[in-house]
This record gives sequence, C-alpha cells and structure tokens, in this order.
Amino acid sequence: LLLLNMAGMAPRVLLLNPSGQELRGSIHDVLTESGAVVDEIALHSALSMLKSPASPYVRGVPALPTSSDGYDCLLILGAPFGVLTGMIDQDSGLQGPPGLAEAHEVLIRAFHSARKPVLGICLGSQLIARAFGGKVYSLPKEASKTALPFDLSQESPPRVGLEWGWQSQDFTKAAWEDPLISKALRGSLSQELCLPAGKLEVKFQQWHGDTFTLPADAVALSTRPNCAGQIFRVGGLDSLTYAFQCHIEVDEPMAQKWCDWFSTGFDPYASQESWSPLKTPGARERVHAHLAEHVQDRTVQRAVAFTKLFVFEWLDRAMRIRSASASLRASGPMGYSSCRQRSRSR
Repeated sequence: LLLLNMAGMAPRVLLLNPSGQELRGSIHDVLTESGAVVDEIALHSALSMLKSPASPYVRGVPALPTSSDGYDCLLILGAPFGVLTGMIDQDSGLQGPPGLAEAHEVLIRAFHSARKPVLGICLGSQLIARAFGGKVYSLPKEASKTALPFDLSQESPPRVGLEWGWQSQDFTKAAWEDPLISKALRGSLSQELCLPAGKLEVKFQQWHGDTFTLPADAVALSTRPNCAGQIFRVGGLDSLTYAFQCHIEVDEPMAQKWCDWFSTGFDPYASQESWSPLKTPGARERVHAHLAEHVQDRTVQRAVAFTKLFVFEWLDRAMRIRSASASLRASGPMGYSSCRQRSRSR
C-alpha cells in the first residue's frame, strides 16, 4: 500500500453505512493510515429516520450505485436496524426504508462479480448472506441462543435471543488456511508476550439478535455455540468477499460508547424519554466492568490488532487487483492475448 500510495494510487473505498449512524471504530484508523479515498454513503430515506446525529463522514444519496465502477472495494457496516427485526415496513418484511436491503445486495453482487473485495460487518454480513442465497432469521428467544456478560432475563422486555459483549470465536480449520484470516490471526499472536490460559483466544464485540444460514458457496471461518453463523467467505481461497457477524471494528472508545448505549437503551429512532434502560440492579456498572476486564486482559487490543492486520491486507489485495487491471489495459489487446496464452499453458 505504501509503494502504491507513493505512485499516486490510493484505495478507492465505497463504504455503505445503511443507517447513516454507524461508527467506523478501528477501521477508520486503517483507512486513514492507508491513504484511502473513502466515499461513505447512506440513503436519504434512511437518514431521514434518525432522531440522533448521523456519522460526520456520511454523505446522503437518493439511490445507491448499481455497479463497482470507480471503486476498488466495498465495505458495508452494521446498523441499529436489521433485515427482519422490528419490521417497520410490513409489506416487504424489512426494517427500514423499503428496498434498502435489495439495493445493498445488488452492489454486493456487482463487486463480487467484478472480483473486487467485499467486507460486511453485522448487518453487512447478513446482507452478504442474503445476496448469495442465505436466509436471515431472528435468534430464538431462548437461553441457549443468548450470549451476555450476565443474566438480563428479568428485564422488560427480557434480553434473550441476542449476543452482546466480548464473545470468543471458534475459528475453523478453513480459517487457518484462509490467506487473510490466518495472516491476521498469526499476526495477532506474534504481538502477544503471554497468552491467557496459554492459548490464543480472540474475542470481538457482539450486538445482534438476527443471524443467517450460509449461502451454498460460503466457507465457514468461525462459529459459536449460541449462534453458528459468524465469519464466512463467499467462494474459494482466491475470493475476497468476507462477512463478519461479530463487530471486528469495535475498539476501546467505541466500546465505551456502546456500553453507554446498551445501558441506557439508546435508540437512534426514538426520543430519549421512550428509551428502555437496563433496570436490573447494578447492570450498568457490570456492563462497564465487563469492558474494563477485557481491556485489562488485552482482549480489546487483540481484536484491534486482528482487525487492522486483516483490513490492511484486504485493502492491499484491492490495490493489487487494480494495479494488475491497469497493467493489462496498458498492454493492449496483444498483452491480453499473451496473458491468456500463458494462463492456458500452466
């Protein structure tokens, strides 16, 4: 990336912020350090729903693009709303403006078809799953499908059927064979002077009540007992379309804000008097203590290290693809023909 930036080439990132409200966390640092040119957009129809401030980086648009032209990679953040939960639009079964999910999925397929990197987080991962034939559904309202730092089943409504807090990932054999995931895992390990329990345990912040089934062409890269759908890749080892149900972007400042939001029942679509704060005695203190514990044992720092290593490599692959395409175009038809001949000879 440094050499490409010196040559006047910077990653051109299309960043979809479905609600317009989501934070970038540690990914913002990577985008800045890589010199990326970021176009962060959200639909006007989504922004108009907010009763709290939108991201300072987001640009409102009447419609999303339908192709990958002019961009090197696609990044889709999460959102306070989901594909299914709380259905605002009863006819389409979608929460949020009608057509929002479908418009995002068109772009996901366009970038993937162009062999340009795609990265989706939380809602972004669910949209990737849907884009390639997976199904999104709500986690059952059962204790076995709930992952929280402590019991909140006596809340009204009960906090069940969701994952929240710093939860561990069970990485699969395929993850250790994946060129980007394995590099980030090994890089995280190399930064540790000592490991809790003598092994590498990678945890990421969770906050979701929906999950998905894997598309037919997907490769599971991690899982969890409460919610099997976590990290996956669409396609083979040469594919760069990745989906993370867990929030790999959450760093300590963002986690502090999320502790406040979770405790107070923050709802960006409602006035504060209608929020539903936690009422379980001592819950707010325990939420913040949960974060403090995971800062102390370096869980948060380990997650940030993983994310930065992964996203830097993901951006680097995007630039390699762009550079190779530019070289191919510059060589003209003869260069393209000879490239195809060399390919057939291998």
